[in-house]
Amino acid sequence: MPQPTFLRSICTVPVTPGAHLDDQRLWARVFSGWRARPVRLPNGALTEEVERALRLVIGRDQPEARVGALVYATWPQSGKTLSALVNTLDGGRFITVRVFGEHLTEVQATAEAVTTRPVIEWERP
Repeated sequence: MPQPTFLRSICTVPVTPGAHLDDQRLWARVFSGWRARPVRLPNGALTEEVERALRLVIGRDQPEARVGALVYATWPQSGKTLSALVNTLDGGRFITVRVFGEHLTEVQATAEAVTTRPVIEWERP
């Protein structure tokens, strides 16, 4: 299956105080319909899929994205794959959601929806 070749969409949002970033139910809602993929191997190293995605992140952001890698998911689309990577910033005060693709116009609505869901999730009572 073709691999994403560039960053399609990015959004950084503040984490609501008291939010549990390790809550897999939260990420299942944020990435509804997406396929959750492992972020780390049993030895703690990042998976090859996550490493591939990190190579598409601008150089100055790679170290923090690598350390804070939290969620990795894929979305199958017409024989191609979109991928998404979530990482924490500033010790968990923010998260950044990145969606990667092969073509700039690729599934714009899907990419935009997933980058805005964390804000919606944290605004719920």
